Formats: sequence, structure tokens, C-alpha cells
Amino acid sequence: HAPLLMVLADLEHVAADRGAAGLPPYPALDAAIAAAQAAVTEQDALDWATDGRVPTALSHLREGNPS
Repeated sequence: HAPLLMVLADLEHVAADRGAAGLPPYPALDAAIAAAQAAVTEQDALDWATDGRVPTALSHLREGNPS
């Protein structure tokens, strides 16, 4: 699970860097981010179903951070 989150974070970092540099969106990068997010969401669902853990996407709520 952690490797998926690392890949997603890296991709999002590249996208943010591109935006900060004023570069236009890159469709392949956006698609890769969407695919990585889907994989994380799927893994979260499997984790929740198999061991009752709170999915990563909702973990911020458990910590009292609504955003």
C-alpha cells in the first residue's frame, strides 16, 4: 500500500511543479495520477473489507482534520 501512496505523491508533486512553473497540463500525467488514485482507492477498499482499517482517503477525518 505504501508504494502506491509514494507513486501517487510523486506524480502529484510533478504536476504541482509543472503548474508552479506555468507549464500547461500534461494529459498523460493527469491520466497517471487518476490511475494511481484509483489504485489507492481500490487498495483502501480491500484493506477496509479485509481488516476494518479506515481507508487512507478518510484517515484525515480520524485525525480531526476535515480537509
